[in-house]
Amino acid sequence: RDPKAPVVISGWLFKQGSDGLQLWKKRWFALSQYCLFYYDGPEEEKVLGSLLLPGYTIRPCLAGDRDRLVYRKYAFKAEHRNTRSFYLAADSRPSMIQWMNALSLAAILQDSKSLSIT
Repeated sequence: RDPKAPVVISGWLFKQGSDGLQLWKKRWFALSQYCLFYYDGPEEEKVLGSLLLPGYTIRPCLAGDRDRLVYRKYAFKAEHRNTRSFYLAADSRPSMIQWMNALSLAAILQDSKSLSIT
């Protein structure tokens, strides 16, 4: 991640692993330049992974989702028809909405400065 690039939003989220156990792990996330980066913590410099958001659709996880049952409050997903989905969860409804709004704007290459994120 370019340290000079502005961060649109950052904070703790839970990410569901893609391995067989699909455990939820708490990670520090930062959205910058239409890309979502995640780390072990806010002071870490080593990126654990990243997700280039253009082309993804951000939506809440619903009880009736066919692809995977997600038993976690405030869970949402980043879906792409050509690659795997990412499952994330916030610790509150307002936080979930804020993250979903920010990620949705990045997914359509919309600068967050032109629209207010609430």
